[in-house]
Amino acid sequence: MKRIKGYLLLLTVFAFIFGVGAPKISAKAEAANLVSNGNFESGDINWYELGAGYVTNVSAPGANGSSNSLVIGSGEGGMGQMISASGNSTYVLSGYGKVSRNGETAYLGVDCMNANGVKIAGGKFEMTFSTTSFTKKSLEFTTVDGTAYIQVYTYKNYSNASVYLDEITLTAFSDESSLENSGFEDGKGSWYELGPTHVTAVVNGGTGTSGNALRIGTGEGGMGQRIGASANTSYVLSGVGKVSGNEIGYLGVDCMNANGVKIPGGKFEITFTNDYYINKYLTFTTVPGTAYIQVYTYKNPGSGYAYFDSIYLSNGSGGNNGGNNGGNNGGNNGGNNGGNNGGNTNPLGAAAFYDEFDSDTLDTSIWTTVDQVWGSNNNGVRSDHVSVSNGMLVIRGDGDYAGGLTRVGGCIKTVGDNYASGSYEVRMKALPRMGALTAMWTYYNDGDINHEIDIEMPGNTRSFDYVLCTDWIDDIETNAYRTSELIPTSTPQNDGEWHTYRFDWHTNPKRVEYYRDGVLLTTQTTTVPDHAGNFWLGVWFPNNWSGTPNFGTDYLYVDYVKFTPFYESGDVY
Repeated sequence: MKRIKGYLLLLTVFAFIFGVGAPKISAKAEAANLVSNGNFESGDINWYELGAGYVTNVSAPGANGSSNSLVIGSGEGGMGQMISASGNSTYVLSGYGKVSRNGETAYLGVDCMNANGVKIAGGKFEMTFSTTSFTKKSLEFTTVDGTAYIQVYTYKNYSNASVYLDEITLTAFSDESSLENSGFEDGKGSWYELGPTHVTAVVNGGTGTSGNALRIGTGEGGMGQRIGASANTSYVLSGVGKVSGNEIGYLGVDCMNANGVKIPGGKFEITFTNDYYINKYLTFTTVPGTAYIQVYTYKNPGSGYAYFDSIYLSNGSGGNNGGNNGGNNGGNNGGNNGGNNGGNTNPLGAAAFYDEFDSDTLDTSIWTTVDQVWGSNNNGVRSDHVSVSNGMLVIRGDGDYAGGLTRVGGCIKTVGDNYASGSYEVRMKALPRMGALTAMWTYYNDGDINHEIDIEMPGNTRSFDYVLCTDWIDDIETNAYRTSELIPTSTPQNDGEWHTYRFDWHTNPKRVEYYRDGVLLTTQTTTVPDHAGNFWLGVWFPNNWSGTPNFGTDYLYVDYVKFTPFYESGDVY
């Protein structure tokens, strides 16, 4: 996202801060809040203005029951605070944020600075808030070489709306808060035994830089590692795994309280049944009361083995700077890059990508726009209905009252048609009107049959209370060749909030797992396609299938698209 940040009082602030002479904090310090007056209960003391205009004030109410919050009002600007820090150290930034209206964005982030107060390239880490009620987010990051100070900043771009920020904390990770030795480069270091027997060993044949992997077997057991964590916070667990024989390998997390006791409902798990390495990931939200996350690997009794490598835990709300280490380890650089599945590559298959739509135009190395008409009584999709603005993909839908050409949507699809098994994830706000169908899907047709997987809203129910999940192996709409389920969700798709939709497509064994906001909606094992194709995303107007478009113009907003290939043996190119 494009931002212009002026630092008019920076030199004055540095003169003040340098006089204080606060000690440097290492990554192994106590997890105390390094931000002064982060809850703004003392007004704006210890904070300084940023930007071209003074558009900040402190007023009630605050988040999480506090009295005050920082308000950044009409115009462009924000506030900052400088904190002594060390290079190559891990910290966690967290805070609450909200906006006064949909479409506005609040920024909370950090800049790594050298001893002269100059920002260091690659040292910016940032979270955004776009909901109209307070939401808490956290961001783990590692300072870059040469860091002497961290500037914590709040900001908004020019508009006549307001944003609110509160309860801002910056903490240095303790020893217990590092996920260390994720690729078993140091043997079993930092990991402890789990289960009734010690059947674990570190062996060659892994996927990281050392070539090591954790092997479990034969018999029952595993290894774990405990990491400091926050409650009600989104994280991403990823790792590479495989098994021998008919075993099942388990990689998961347990949410634990301050006493190290597992909390009911706090278990989240990935399974591996493949006999070659693949990368998988899981997005989850910690339950109330969480103080620690136990990452675990495990295998039940049996004569075979389970293998694990390149295990990472990253913060899912703002991304994680760790991840891309150890080669093709499926990490989460920036929280999302996905890696290349632990070295299990396929030269024919599409590579992983993560597109945040941060530039001013569509990335033509990934996407192309579509000009096409499907079915009857609509005018299809057109390229001029697709744009990129303010860090979002924006797709326009013109209903019956738009004037001029009506029932027109927009669509993008991948440049390559080699997208096969993998995880397809989109964070978006569906176009909220009946008659316009928001959809994400894969598609290939060999002249006789479709190979297609769909997530559609509102679908043929004419209700946004459901997600329609479908996989196809024919272009004839019959139950023999199509599996389609309407799945109710806890909130409607047109509630104006960001939701993350995902399907994980497996070709060996064949299945499609559908998710919304990290919650599994359904798993389909019949009529699952296997042929690679394009990935599509857009809005169109099927003839009365999803209602009548009694509106003028409205929009689909997309925050990001993420693709992580699985490169499974059942893929056909």
